[in-house]
Amino acid sequence: MKQDIHKRLSFATLQSEFAKQMIHSGKFGFNKTPESVLFFDGERLFTKSEAVFEALKQSKGRKCWLIYLRMFPKFLRDFIYDIIARNRYKWFGKTDSCMVPPENWKERFLG
Repeated sequence: MKQDIHKRLSFATLQSEFAKQMIHSGKFGFNKTPESVLFFDGERLFTKSEAVFEALKQSKGRKCWLIYLRMFPKFLRDFIYDIIARNRYKWFGKTDSCMVPPENWKERFLG
């Protein structure tokens, strides 16, 4: 959220009512809750590396050099995404509680 200076993005946890309705609507082909970050642009739902790139594009535009990694094949990007996802707590640490968003961020969380 700190990187989204234009406040274009809204957020929801996978456990939120908003996400549950999206995931289980049948519109996107999920039969269970995905274990991945999701990005919904109003029409399409993106998962894994595509979700990350879409979020970067929306929040930073072309200013983020990571967007250029999109030129690699999706299977390779998703493979790397899965490695990072599996090891994120080991590499970046884990907290005992969730972050409580500041008051000015609360309106950007859905359901």
